[in-house]
Amino acid sequence: SLQLLREASGDADLTKAVSLNLHGKHICQILALEACPNLRALDLTFNRITKLEGLSTLLKLRELKLYDNGIRVIEGLNALGQLHTLDLSSNRLSSLEGLNGLRSLKVLRVAYNAIDSLAGLGRATQLEVLDVSNNRLRELKELAPC
Repeated sequence: SLQLLREASGDADLTKAVSLNLHGKHICQILALEACPNLRALDLTFNRITKLEGLSTLLKLRELKLYDNGIRVIEGLNALGQLHTLDLSSNRLSSLEGLNGLRSLKVLRVAYNAIDSLAGLGRATQLEVLDVSNNRLRELKELAPC
């Protein structure tokens, strides 16, 4: 809700917010973030989010933390062209499909999921850090072009 966002930002004017910490707020759905167009860092860790939505208006977002939720599919991130850090560790992901539009991505953390293939990394050619530990990977052939 807008009230939760105002509390997290410490300012009634959400257009000024550049960072929001919504860690452990029992959030089930990502809502109302269009009120924060200048957001650069967003922490939604330790919540109950199952679907990636409501993020497409955050065009200046550079860091997105979604550690420890119930997310099954990477989707709705293609508009985030400036995103350089994405943490989706400890979710329910089985695939990396959905990262195609993230050409500025430098840090990707997807540890502790059920990922069995790195197909889907696609054009994430700027990656400097990739954490895929504790998944179901048997080989890393998709990394051969790197």
